Amino acid sequence: MSKVFQPLTRFHPNHGANVILDDDNTVAYRKTSFADAVAISEQPLNPGEIFLVEIEKTEPGWTGHMRLGLTQINPANPELPQLPPYSLPDMTNMGNSWICAITKSHNRVQPDVEAEPEPEPELDDGMEEDVGGEGGEDEVIGPPTENSTPHDRRASEGDVTRVTEGGGGGANGEHQGAGSKRKGRRRAMSNGRFTGLESFIVGDAIETSRGLVPLAALQPSPYVYSAPSGRKMTLKRDNILPTDEGSRIGIIYLTRGDLAEMHYIINGEDQGAFTKQLPYKEAPLYAVVDVYGTTKQVRIVQLYGVGSLKSKCRDIILKHIAEHGVNALPLPRKLKDYLLFVI
Repeated sequence: MSKVFQPLTRFHPNHGANVILDDDNTVAYRKTSFADAVAISEQPLNPGEIFLVEIEKTEPGWTGHMRLGLTQINPANPELPQLPPYSLPDMTNMGNSWICAITKSHNRVQPDVEAEPEPEPELDDGMEEDVGGEGGEDEVIGPPTENSTPHDRRASEGDVTRVTEGGGGGANGEHQGAGSKRKGRRRAMSNGRFTGLESFIVGDAIETSRGLVPLAALQPSPYVYSAPSGRKMTLKRDNILPTDEGSRIGIIYLTRGDLAEMHYIINGEDQGAFTKQLPYKEAPLYAVVDVYGTTKQVRIVQLYGVGSLKSKCRDIILKHIAEHGVNALPLPRKLKDYLLFVI
């Protein structure tokens, strides 16, 4: 039986003025300034499909970080000649976008164990119908305000989350997501079964509407370390922050009757349902990435499609040679720039 072809996930050519797309429109790079760098997926997302990006470059000196979410704005619409310069608040003020700013901490939604049981999410394309939703109040994430705090149910500049008491913060809360994984799983249980994305886990993979995705693909990418002896080692990125280079951040929505709930996945961990009010039947939902602030460049992680041979060769080379060692290779300058993601 022949394998079903899965097209690449790409950004649409209609993007912010400061965005440069590269590598077959799978990389979004902000060439200047700190904003006007909105990029939208070329195709709408299916329910139960994960859209995942990796932060490849950061730029110190700015405040705020990448924004990610879903929008009903069709980038191919001829009546939309130019995208808004800011995802927050411009796109959210239009009423058809649901976007969060990714922060160093406070990204996890705390389940409300006292909430009443809710209808189970409806899954598509053969996914098992054995999942419930996380508790907590319904929320639509809207535009930021100047007086917002991490504990507000609003989006603030660089801090767009829903955090309840005990959510953690500061020095003890920055790695709260990773540190409380087991505890979070116990809290997310309802009527004897998991209520988040964990109920889709099958062995070492997660079942999505477009097929199985290895859990390892959702984890931060490893990096190559050169020891003083000259030996190169591939190391895992432990204690990585969501806004660091190598961090992988994804989004998925699950249908629930006439509405859908939106989940963020940060370095392999489900952050909970950030909104349960997505009117997914009204219009297709596209993934939107704002390469904002300290985030300089992101790449779409191909969970379903097959990357180009050129990009695959680069991935293999960089697994064996640290980036700072690329300049020592006997290669033309243009090839070195490609290996270093300069072009």
